[in-house]
Amino acid sequence: RVVGQQGWDTDGLPDGLAWHDQGSADDAALLTRLLADFPDDLLLLEVYSNRVTLMPAENKTANAAAYESFLTEILDSVLHS
Repeated sequence: RVVGQQGWDTDGLPDGLAWHDQGSADDAALLTRLLADFPDDLLLLEVYSNRVTLMPAENKTANAAAYESFLTEILDSVLHS
């Protein structure tokens, strides 16, 4: 789980994000890569083997296609790990 706020555990994450249950270096690298092209601010991301919860800020730059692409890549990563 990652939250869009300052926190203690920020290892490998972009500025403004913190772990809520520390993830791996690979998790941080994947998230950093995906967020580089994500046209929105991330408020919360929870990834489990059976579901992904995404809470974006829904800025004016946001769009459903970007959300779908982001979620697809996260799910592919979970399913292949």
